[in-house]
Amino acid sequence: MWPSEEETTEATEAKPTRIVEIGRTPASSVPLLAALEGVDLGDLELSDDHRALLAELPAEKEGWNFGDLPLVTLSVTDGEFQVFLVTDDHLEHIVSHNWGMDAAIVPGGHNKAQDLPGEIIDLVGDRLDLLAIARAVPGADADALWASVATTGEESVWKVVRALGLPGSVAGFLLGTTDAEDVEGVTVHLARGISNAIGRSVDIMMGQPQSMVKPLWNSYESVAVERPWIIHAAVAAEAIVGVSMLVAAVRAPAPRSGWLRFAGIVGGLMVVDSIAELSLAKHVSKRFSRRAGEA
Repeated sequence: MWPSEEETTEATEAKPTRIVEIGRTPASSVPLLAALEGVDLGDLELSDDHRALLAELPAEKEGWNFGDLPLVTLSVTDGEFQVFLVTDDHLEHIVSHNWGMDAAIVPGGHNKAQDLPGEIIDLVGDRLDLLAIARAVPGADADALWASVATTGEESVWKVVRALGLPGSVAGFLLGTTDAEDVEGVTVHLARGISNAIGRSVDIMMGQPQSMVKPLWNSYESVAVERPWIIHAAVAAEAIVGVSMLVAAVRAPAPRSGWLRFAGIVGGLMVVDSIAELSLAKHVSKRFSRRAGEA
């Protein structure tokens, strides 16, 4: 008996991908990343100014761009566990290892692969790749990561997470048994929209005593609270110019020149920026009023 079309669709339906990205992404950028990508992000602070971002990507999302390079990414898709090290924008430079694939070294004239010189094993094996991945994660145990190559399935996920110095619950998240909010030390930022993300990012940034933008921010806050008309006028002017450029580009007869297309893109960006600027000014004003009420 042939399976029904519905059963076939269910069998071939792609599942979401769970990832953990480790890098130097600033804490204040995480809410904005969640809003821009449309994905809830778990934020786990690590040592040496690193942080791990946890996310479950929908099946229809083909890629992601969360943190700042270099990044180490742990990924589980349909039970296949992989780790990537991305150092730049060139695909050929990506370092990766897949624990779902078996590899064997044919020793040639030797009886065992272990009899080969170490540099030969490093040339054809994955040891150097795994050492590079370990070096990119603070507190990682390179030897334990290399030893994990001998494991498969769920065991490999637990071994790698432990070797990289991450909480054990991170392995549970990758395997789908633990939600991001239940991972030890994780703060979850929901994808709630740009204006909300701007407010949360500002709150995080201002809560960092070492923030270099604090003097500049204090000046902006005084203008937003004491003379809001200045910001409103600037936002209105930017929006008017942006809309004018966008409308001119859209209404221009085809074929449009490169300059008109460029003007349309810039105009659209100016409109978006003016909306973000207005949202930020409103958040600053509310934040100041809240602090004044508490005092």
